[in-house]
This record gives sequence, C-alpha cells and structure tokens, in this order.
Amino acid sequence: MDEQTVFIESLHITKAPGFPAGMSVFSAFTNPITIITGPNGSGKSTTARTLLQVVCPGKGSDTHYNAVVSYRNERWDIRKSVGNPQWYRRGNPVEAPSFLPSPDDAQRYMLALHDLLQAEDADLAAQIYRAAIGGYNIEAASKLLGYSPSTKGGNTTEQKAAAQAQTELKELQAGQSRVRELADSIEQLKSRQAEAADAGKKVQFLTTLQEYQQLRDVYTQAEIRVQGYPAVLEKIHTDDADRLELLDRQEMELQSELDRTSARIDAIRAEIEAIGFPQLDDAEIRIRTLEEQAQTLRELHASQQNAGRSLQEIAAGIQKLQPLASADFTRLDYEQLTKAESLHQKLISTREQLATLRDIIQTAQQRLEALQTPYDAQVLSRGITALTAWLREPSSGAVPGVASRWLWITGGLALLSALVVWLAGSTGFLLFLLFPVIWWLAARKSSTAADPSVIRQKDYTDLDLPQPADWTPQAVSNLLSELIVWMQAAAEADRLRIEFERSERRLSQLVQQEEDFLESYHELMGQVGLHGVHDIDAGNFFYHIKDLYTLRELQQAHAVQQEQVSIADARVKSHMEHMDALLDVFGVKPDDGGMESRLAAVRYAVRAFENLVTLREKLQNQLNQLTNLNRQIDSARKEKAQITSRLGMPDPSTEEIRRLCDQKPDWSEARRELDRVTDTLAQTQKRLNDSPAAVFFPDWNGYDVAQTGQLIIQWQAVADTYDDLTRKIAIIESDARRYGSSTQLQSALVRADETLEKLQASYQSRLRSVLGAAIEQQVSRQVSDTSIPAVLRRARTLFSLITRGRYLLEVSPGAGAFVAVDQRSNTLLQLGELSSGTRIQLLIAVRLAFVEVKEGPARLPVFADELLANSDDIRAEAIIDALISIARTGRQLFYFTAQKDEIAKWLQKFDQEKIGFSLLELSQDSTDALAEPPAVPIPAVQVDLPDSRLSYQEYLDQLDLPGYHLIRDSVYELPLAVLTEDVAQLHALLTRHIRTWGQLDALYDDDADWVPVQPDAMQKLRRMVDALQDAARLLSQGRSRPAGVSEIIESGAVTEAYHDQVVEVLQNECQGDPVQLLEALKSRAVPNFRRASINKLEAFFREKGYLPDGDPIPGDLLQVRLAVLADKYGLKPDVFERVLKRIT
Repeated sequence: MDEQTVFIESLHITKAPGFPAGMSVFSAFTNPITIITGPNGSGKSTTARTLLQVVCPGKGSDTHYNAVVSYRNERWDIRKSVGNPQWYRRGNPVEAPSFLPSPDDAQRYMLALHDLLQAEDADLAAQIYRAAIGGYNIEAASKLLGYSPSTKGGNTTEQKAAAQAQTELKELQAGQSRVRELADSIEQLKSRQAEAADAGKKVQFLTTLQEYQQLRDVYTQAEIRVQGYPAVLEKIHTDDADRLELLDRQEMELQSELDRTSARIDAIRAEIEAIGFPQLDDAEIRIRTLEEQAQTLRELHASQQNAGRSLQEIAAGIQKLQPLASADFTRLDYEQLTKAESLHQKLISTREQLATLRDIIQTAQQRLEALQTPYDAQVLSRGITALTAWLREPSSGAVPGVASRWLWITGGLALLSALVVWLAGSTGFLLFLLFPVIWWLAARKSSTAADPSVIRQKDYTDLDLPQPADWTPQAVSNLLSELIVWMQAAAEADRLRIEFERSERRLSQLVQQEEDFLESYHELMGQVGLHGVHDIDAGNFFYHIKDLYTLRELQQAHAVQQEQVSIADARVKSHMEHMDALLDVFGVKPDDGGMESRLAAVRYAVRAFENLVTLREKLQNQLNQLTNLNRQIDSARKEKAQITSRLGMPDPSTEEIRRLCDQKPDWSEARRELDRVTDTLAQTQKRLNDSPAAVFFPDWNGYDVAQTGQLIIQWQAVADTYDDLTRKIAIIESDARRYGSSTQLQSALVRADETLEKLQASYQSRLRSVLGAAIEQQVSRQVSDTSIPAVLRRARTLFSLITRGRYLLEVSPGAGAFVAVDQRSNTLLQLGELSSGTRIQLLIAVRLAFVEVKEGPARLPVFADELLANSDDIRAEAIIDALISIARTGRQLFYFTAQKDEIAKWLQKFDQEKIGFSLLELSQDSTDALAEPPAVPIPAVQVDLPDSRLSYQEYLDQLDLPGYHLIRDSVYELPLAVLTEDVAQLHALLTRHIRTWGQLDALYDDDADWVPVQPDAMQKLRRMVDALQDAARLLSQGRSRPAGVSEIIESGAVTEAYHDQVVEVLQNECQGDPVQLLEALKSRAVPNFRRASINKLEAFFREKGYLPDGDPIPGDLLQVRLAVLADKYGLKPDVFERVLKRIT
C-alpha cells in the first residue's frame, strides 16, 4: 500500500444492534480490495456502517468495536464502547488524527445502492457547484448578513426537542397508569417463574434419565456381544500361540546344541589324557619354578662364558708384557714415578711458553724501531704549544665563514680521535686533556684572522710546519690533520713499549719456573735410583715403567679369575641337577647331559602344561554350557506347562490356540466397551440418584423411553416460559422504578414548557435562510462553463469510463444539479430522465470524483454496497474497472453484496487483473429469505480429479484446504472435505467455489438446483453437522475457549503500557489459552502488572465464557456419549469417529 493510504487492518464488533454478543473478528484486511458477502441478517450493513465510523467518526452510535488503522507507517488502536471512540498510538491515548474527514463528508465514502436510489444527491451537487463559482464565499456572506443559506426546511432541533418532550410526558403518564394496573399481577408472575425454574430442573433430570435409558440398551448389546465369545478368551493372551511355537522350536534347538556340547566334552577329555601329566595340586608352582631355574641357568652360563673370555684376555696380556719382567725395577715406587712424570710434563710446557714469548718480544721491538723520531711525544708537545700560542694572538681581520664551519667540524673530529687515542695509552690521555682548551681557543679565533708578522717571530724549526706566510685556514686544517696522525702513532708506540716491558717480566718468571721444575725432577729421580735418566729421554722410560706395573696387575687378576670360573662351573652343575629332579616329576627326560637339552625339556614341559590348562578351561566352559542348556530346556517345558495350565487345556494344538488368539482383539474391544458402558451407566445412575429433581419422579427407574420423552416435551414447554416470565417481571419492576416517582412527572411538564419557548425563538432564524438561498441562486446563474472545478472534470472522466463513452457529465446552469449529455442523441438529460442504472452510475462517478479530488493527502477507504445490481454486464464490468482503478491508486476498497452473480463478476475480473483481494463470508443468524435476482452460474474453479493411487487423506493434503478446529472455529467455517468422503461430490462442490458448510447451507436454501448435492446427501450432511455441534458442546465442557488480541482490548483490563507484553505472553507462551495467561500473569510473567487488572481480566473472561465451567467429561464417559450421539443422528460410529479426528 501507498504511504498516504489510511488502511483498516482489523475490526472486531463487540456489540451492535441485532448482535448483542458481537460478531467475529475481521483480521484478513490485508489486500487492497475486500469482498464481504453473506445472506440477509448476517451483519453486512452493520459491518459497513462500523467500518465507515472507524475512519469517519461522527455522532455517537450504539455499536461497540475495536479496530486497528495504519497511516504513514504509524498504527492507531481505536476502542469504541460508550460515547466517542478513543484513539491510541504506541499504547498512549491521543486525539483523533487530523486526516479524518468531517462528519458531513463521511457519507461521500459510502457508495450504497439503496442511498443512491433514494437521494437526488443535491447536497453533493451543491458542494461541487460552490467550488465552481470562483471567488464567492457563501459562508462569509452568511455570517456578515446574519443568515445561513444551508438551513433546510423540515423539523428543526427545537421542533424535535419539543416533540420529544411531549412524547416523554405522555410516556410517563402512560407508564404510571400501567404500573398501577400491573402491580397486582407481579406476584402471580413470580410464582409462575418459580414453576418454570422447577420445570427446567425436571427437564434436565429427564434428559439425564433419557441418556441413562439409552445407555442401558447399549449395555445390553455390549453384554450380548461379549457372551458370544468362548470363556477361555478371558484367560488367553494374544501372543500365546506365537509363544508356544517359539518354545517348541527353542526346545528342539537346545536339545541339538546339548548333543553337540557332549561330543565336544568327550573330545577335550581325550586330549587331556593324551598329555599324560600327573594330577598335582602344585603343578603350576613347579612349572613356574622350572621356568625360573631355566632363566637362572641361562644367566649362570652367560657369566661362565664371560669369566672364561676375561681369563683368556688376561692371559694374552701377560704373554705380551712378559719380556719386560726384570728384577732391577722391583723396588720402584709407582707413586713417585707418577710425580716425576707430572714434573716432566710441566717442564716441557714451560719451555714451549718461553719460545712463544721470545717471538712476541722480538716482533714488538722491530715495530717500535720502525717508528721515526718526529713522533716523539716531546716534539709533539712543542708543536701543540706553538699552535696554541698562535691561536691566542689578537687578530685584525675576519676569517671567512667557511673557516668557522671548518674549525667546528675539524675540532669535533679531532676530539673524537683524541678520545680513541686516550684509550690506547698515557700520552693520548695528556693530549685528550689539552684538546678542550685548544678547541675553545679555536672557537674564539674563528671570527679573526692570523697576523703573519707575529707568526714570523716564533721559531718552529723543530717541526716540519708550513711557513708563517702560508698559514691560511686550509694550512691550519692540514696541520691539525697531521697532528692527529702524529698523536695516533705516538699512542701506538707507547702501547708497544708497555707490551714489551710486560713480556720481559713474564719471560724472567718462566725462566725461573723452568729452573725450579728441573731441580725438583732430578731430586725425585735420584730418590728412586734413576740418576742416569735425563729429562730428554724420560718419556719412553716412563712408558716402560707403566707397562711393567700393568703386567703385575694382570698376573694378580688371572689368579682371581681362575677362582671365579671354578665357582661358576659348580653353580651351573647344581642348577642342572635341580632341574633334572623337577623334570622327572612330570616324566620329562633331557636328550643328553648338556644345558641346551635341559632347556628344551623345560620348554616342552611348559608348553604341555599351558595346553593342559587351556583344555581344562574349555572343558569347564563346555560343562557350564551343558548345565545352562539343561536349565533352558527345563524352563521352556515349565513355561509351556504354565500356559496350558492357565488355559485349562491339557494338550491343546497350536492351530486351536492360534484360532483363539485371533479372536482375542475383538473380545478385548467388546469387553472394554462393556466396561466403559458399565462405568458410564453407574455414573449416570449416581447423577440421577443425587439429583435434587429426583423427588419429583420417585418411580423414575420404571419409566420407558417413550414415557420419558413425553415428560420432557411436557415440562420443556413450561421451562421455556421462564425467560419470558423473567423479562415481564423485569419490565414491570423497571417501570415501577422508572415511573413510580411523582417528581418525574413534574420535571417532564417543565421540560415540555421550556422546549415550546425555544421553538418559538427559532422561527426568526428561518426567515434569514430564505434570503441566503436567493442570493446563492443569483450568484449561481452567473457561472460559466470555464470555471468547472477539478471535481467535475474527474467526475466527467469516471462517468464516461463507466458508461463506455456514451454519456458526458455536465452541470445544469440554473438548477444547481448534475445533468448528463447523451452522446448518441446529443440531448441534455436531467437526473430524473435517466434510467435507474445510468443514474446510479452517474452518482457513483460524482462521489468517486469527490473522494479523489476533495480529500487531503490521506486516502481513506471507499465502501461500496451492491452497486452492480442495476447494471447490465457491460456497465457492471465498467463499474468494477472504475473501482479497481481507485484501488490501484493505493486506496482500500470494501464491497458488500449478497448476490452470487456479483461475486462471480468480481472473481472473474480479479483473475484477469491479477490484483490482490480478500473474500469474507458472514454467517446467517436468522431465517429471513434472501430476495435477489436469479443466480448467475459462477465460473468453475479448475480442481483436478484425485489420482486413483491416492488415498482420501492424501487427496485432501493435495488440495491444501484451510485448517479447522471444532471447539475454536464456527461450524459455518467447517470445510466440506471434513464432512464427506465422496470424492466426486467434493470435486463438484470445489469447482463451484463451495468450500465450507456455511457456503453450502446458504446456497442450498437459496437455489438447491444449482448446488451439486442430492437431497438425501444434504440431509446426511445436516445430520453430521448437528452431531458435530453437539459433540463440540461435550468436548468444550470444562475446557477454555481461545482468546485473542480483540478480547484483551475489549476487556479494558490491560492498559497501553502493558498491551504488547500481555499479547506476547498470550500468543507465544500460552497459545491463546486464557487460563494459562491468567496463571502466567499471576506468576509475574509481565513485571509490575497489577493484581486488580488480573482480577478484572479474569472477570471478563468468566463473564464472556472463555474460562472452563465445571470439570471436563471423563474420557470413557465422553466416548460413550459420542457413541450415543452417532446413534441418535443415525451415523456410523466409525465414520463419525474419523470426522472428529480430523477436526479435534
């Protein structure tokens, strides 16, 4: 929709004349065009007036409603109960929006056929005519002259007030007279009212009695059905046959497995006997001991072999060192020889260090001698002094700027170089201390020039310096660079001198150390008697002495190792004897006396024992399995005996048991039905005994069905008078309260006098209105065709469009009303000269033009009521085109009709134009016949016949029919697919747009020949609908009715601040259940929602019947009552049950 569209989203009429309980909630206004149809008395006119009041509120009405309107992406909630409607936006009360039209223009949006037939539409013509007079303001002239040209004849407000006062006076007088007459009869009416109340209780009791009598018949039939089965079915189980077959099969399989297990046991025992091991309690311990002895024997054998190899190695070493044996060295001390060897090694290392140090001293001396004399520190010091003196001399001229920059750069580099030199030696340190002074002086001298005459007086012959005349800035720079080189050379010379002196001192220390080592060495050698061994050949001597000592150690180790070999041999022999004793117990003999044969015998014994253990485990498993199989066979035989004992059949055949099991489900169903009917019958009998009305019928147990029915008819007639008696009593009491006061008559007389006085005063203003009308007529005569306004131009266009170009709209120059020009005959026709159909089309064009041109930016909905009734097919199509063009501009359109031919034309046009629409059908609450022209066949809808391979339910799923719930929805919305399973009949109905029971019922009453349903089939459908209505009452007992947004608004218990939260809880958490909503609100699902509001909402739900009344009917009793309903209406129980399952 366009943003400028005023769109009615939903409407709920809660109370209206003729509909005290309200109407259904209209929430399907989602398309530009909405067609609302229904028979007479269904509420079309009430809906149309209410929709018009929503967007064009005028004077107060008796209709109560709630609506939602949107405009420019904003939503308003409108609530109308008493007085003027209240507007809410975003939950807050607001004033009525400015886009609403004035009450005088409200009827311009209602295009009702009956209004167009009755009115000349002169008022609309006057409004359009005033817009065409270009500059004359009739209203301003009326105020200036004191008259109102818009005042019309007839009864004025004062006349109506006077007449009403007279009427009230007469009514009051008649009421007082009537109260006096009826005062004596009210007691008699109350007595009859009490009798009618007792009659109602009797009817209720008799109705329950009738239900009880029907249940007794149902009980008798159920009992006969149960007795028709064998008595043994009560003991038999449905799986007994299958169980017996299974047990026989299991017994055979177990016996076969038992034979195979016995054979395996015999084979295992044969294998155990073949092994031949004795039966020993500690056999496993002996085997583990054999394994440990074998491992120990392996370790002893390995130790024996290692000892032998070591003995051989020692012997080989002795053989190699045997030539060194000599008696001359027997008194040598090995420790002293070790000290002598250490001193010998230190002496050799000291001599190597001396040689290296002498080479370093020689190299340093050569580099020092290579430095020339000018690099002597004293000569450098004199040069620096001379340069400093020159820099301190006064100057008479400025040195160029380049010299200043050069001094700064060169001075910085010189300072850095001096720092490097300082790190190298002491002379550099002295130069580094002088450089800050030189640099400061050079900075001072940077702005002056040297005086050559002063420089000549100095003597610099000791240095190779430039002549004083050449001491330019560049010369000074070169001098400084050369001085830096000199200083580096001097620092290097100092470093070499220091290193040379240090090396000389180290050389003296090493020479002294060499002499000390040599002296100690000779002293030690003398102590061991080896004076002839000098330090030069001492190396080989020491090696021979070590080998000699090694020989002695090997000889001692040989003796020890021989003893260990003997011990190992003895331990090996002992273990072998122990192993032979253990093997002899198991009957195992080694092949020979060697170790390997004994180890092989041990391995054989271990494997044989392990195999024996495995065989014994298998034997035990098979024995256990044998025991288990015997137990299972006994269990199967015992269970078979139990089944046959339970059935009391000693040796029944499987076929006989199978036949009985097949009858068990039917017997169980019959038994459950009997139990259910028995319980229901007992409950119903208890209700009868406990009923207070039982005292009226002490012999009720002896009544038959016919007698009970006659009593119900008798007492129902008396009970039906209760409401009428109550109404009469209320009227009498109301009249007594209304007319009983004497002051009311006096007040009515005063009001009658006052209204007569006001009526006399109103005649003066009527005289001025005549003058206004005359002035307006005189001005209208001067209007030319060139000043026709835009409204008339748009009306011309629409009228020409609707009449297919035959008529053109004009304004009558003197009449102030519309006229039409017949283009075929070129004649001017007044409204009275037009046919009724053409006249209606002209008025439609004028009103549509007024709506389009004269309203503000907001586009309000247009309401049309049966406009096509007086038009032929061509003009009807043109009117539909005009209305659709209005909808395409973004305006919402509502069309009301009870004519099937009009609906057919609209549907056909919608199919061609592809525009969104909604079709809403109102149900009929009265029996008024619908008077309308003969029906026109509605274009058939293409509905495919069902595939023979599809089930009935799959065919319904393919049709995609709307959902329906028996308790929640109206019976008139019931889909026909639920009621009938005749596929051909359903297909024929769907092809004629007949989808619901409400459509079928209304169309059948109106034109039975057109509806494709036979009379007997229609009667069957009616019985099914009546049964479903009764079933809905049974199912809804003790259950709540779903509630929606309209109920929340209507209750008045929820303010705008909590509206959205409460609605969200109702829809999302409670699924529309009012009971769950109240519980959620009491549990603080909506924070800060007051307890008083909850109580008010609960009272509203209870008053309107949304909360459950009493307890639900128990399941078994409910099933019985539903079965009684099916029988009552002559329906098959299974068909009725399937229908209920589809909609509950």
